[in-house]
This record gives sequence, structure tokens and C-alpha cells, in this order.
Amino acid sequence: MPLGGPVTFPYKEDHLPLHVGDIVMMMSDGLTERFNQQRKMLGQEKLSEWLIEFANINSKGILESIIAATNSWAGTEQKDDITLCVVKINGSD
Repeated sequence: MPLGGPVTFPYKEDHLPLHVGDIVMMMSDGLTERFNQQRKMLGQEKLSEWLIEFANINSKGILESIIAATNSWAGTEQKDDITLCVVKINGSD
């Protein structure tokens, strides 16, 4: 289910096995739809590039790095709400 989506909507359910080192990033559209000073939208491609760039650090570091990179890229005040959650599978119980 999308973050913030209605619980009663009949979303398709799927299962995906996760392995050590895998990263799951969940976000609201406020992040991908953030604009910079040239009115260019951030989009998923740039976020994917950053996720790959920051993949070698822990989930908290990835989250903080993406927020910092987004703020630097935008150079403007955030107008829309953003929800961002990063989970990294580390193999410990």
C-alpha cells in the first residue's frame, strides 16, 4: 500500500524476498515532486542515483544523506509534505 493511501483500496499484494544488503526506500510523492529554483521536478531517477551513491552506509545515514542532497538540489523552502522511510537489511537478528 502506498504511504498515506487508503487502507480499504484493493491494492495488489505481492511478496519479495529481501537479502542482506538490500535496501527498501518508501516515500510519499512530496519527495519526487519537489522542485528546484529552475522549477524542475526532482523525480525518481535522481533519487535512484542518490540511493546507489549512498548504499554503502546504514539506513539512518542513507535517509539523512538523501534529505541533505534533496535540500541542496532544491535550494528552496519545502512546500509539500514528505514522508521517507529507508530500511536496509543487515543480517543481524
